[in-house]
Amino acid sequence: MLINANGPVPGITPFPTRAPYPEWQAIQFITGDGVASYNALSGKLSQRFGRNFTTLFSFTWSKSLDENSAIRGTGDDFTPENPHCRACDHGPSGFNIPRRFVTSILYTLPFGKGKRFLNRGGIVNQALGGWQFGTITAVQDGTSITTRSWDSAGQAIVPDGNRLNCVAGASQVADAPTADRYFVPAAFSNTVAGQFGNCGRNNLIAPATWNVDFSMLKDFRVTETHALQFRMEMFNAPNHPAWGRPSAAWGSANPAPSTAFGRIRTTSQLRQIQFALKYYF
Repeated sequence: MLINANGPVPGITPFPTRAPYPEWQAIQFITGDGVASYNALSGKLSQRFGRNFTTLFSFTWSKSLDENSAIRGTGDDFTPENPHCRACDHGPSGFNIPRRFVTSILYTLPFGKGKRFLNRGGIVNQALGGWQFGTITAVQDGTSITTRSWDSAGQAIVPDGNRLNCVAGASQVADAPTADRYFVPAAFSNTVAGQFGNCGRNNLIAPATWNVDFSMLKDFRVTETHALQFRMEMFNAPNHPAWGRPSAAWGSANPAPSTAFGRIRTTSQLRQIQFALKYYF
């Protein structure tokens, strides 16, 4: 955690009149201690259908809470809003993902030597036998997001940890969210001079994501102890443009947010395809 060891009390008077050490400005102090908890319920189901078809399903329902998740590691929540009240920043971890579902499926074609169909060697086995197909599908909730105000409390630390004010009872995510309007600006307000924001740390959630990877491989037997393996792998096989994290930074001291507030301008990786040959001996 990065703390301003010379953090003054909030105010609008000159910094030296509020700081513990008036002869100094901000003092960046790094500490590695903290209070955290992680609770989870997880389950796994594995099923083998004969010799050719294997499935694995897993689900995790969890909650991770802490005062700080990392030093310059999990986003923009590594400085406390109030350096004199670390416990006030107790909230969801920067890496908190409440729900995550993963399934893995592996299927071997029932053709070729030793299989149910076309049980023979030679060209038939080399062309059709031993092909394996696999998929890994992951579906999960979005990660945590902390709002970002301006240095209205006059803490004079970079980066500033001050947050926005959250309007009580207001829906923070748009009813029909789009990349241009994911958060509802009216659900937040900027802080004024001498004030800490009342929004909790990591109180917002990024969009959920899902991803499907696909692979196929085959071993071509050369001799009893030598084999050549061909492998093809596709990451994000459907080329699904999963949304990234929306901006939660107000942008300035103005009452109105910047045009970037609540917008999403990043996506997950595009489809990637790779081929590989491996020789066993």
